Amino acid sequence: MKTKKRSVAIATLLSFLLLTGTAQAATTSYTVSPGDSIWSIGQKFKVTEKQIMEANPFTSTTLYPGQTIKIPIFTYTVRTGDTLYKIGQAYGYSVTELTQVNPQINNVANLQPGQVINLPTYPPKISPVATSTTTSSPKADAIVATAKRFLGTPYLYGAAPGQSNNFDCSSFTATVFGANGISLPRIASDQAQKGTFVPTGQLKKGDLLCFANSSTINLSGYPRVGHVGIYIDNNQFIHASSGAGYVTTSTLSNPYYSQMFLYAKRLF
Repeated sequence: MKTKKRSVAIATLLSFLLLTGTAQAATTSYTVSPGDSIWSIGQKFKVTEKQIMEANPFTSTTLYPGQTIKIPIFTYTVRTGDTLYKIGQAYGYSVTELTQVNPQINNVANLQPGQVINLPTYPPKISPVATSTTTSSPKADAIVATAKRFLGTPYLYGAAPGQSNNFDCSSFTATVFGANGISLPRIASDQAQKGTFVPTGQLKKGDLLCFANSSTINLSGYPRVGHVGIYIDNNQFIHASSGAGYVTTSTLSNPYYSQMFLYAKRLF
């Protein structure tokens, strides 16, 4: 496992690539086969679930055989003097990563100007994980204010609903949103089915953040969501953390959370 993990939201990566003038972002079409999931398709194309969701106007993570979806791809047009090492240094990839996604290159030591090569997009490379809009609303402010009142409250897995002496991640979000007139199910994976998907670069205060954890990372669809939190702003979110042992704030730039972050949902 690499000692240095770098992550980026798809919007940030797009902006970076387009600024160079030599790399391009595009999409390719894929027809869903029986048994496909967003996760399995992502594994096939080496893109993340959230990259696929941001490229498609999904209202659900359920896919149907015969459905056509868009897959984000990234390419680079070779310039005079380029090598895989130089390209990798510019975009944050190793030569091995670049070689793995370009099996069509017969001689990696002899790239030709004008040659188009693929850039790896899984995992994304450049931090920070997310940017956000600065707009807010009274409802969002109230949700965050409610959440912050519980800072320091002890974590307890399976905490009983309807009380605030202790929380796990989903009882915390259910309590906070419930206090502001938004009813949520008790379980994180069920909460993830509510609301509408939010592109990572458009996070707003009060959005529900959905993460995998070590027990759910290899699952697909909504069951992959094993942790939830509430977005505050400036890459920060509040959650009942089993690692910290209490309700706390964390940053999406944290290597663990940037790796486990799946997507956000807007509930109001």
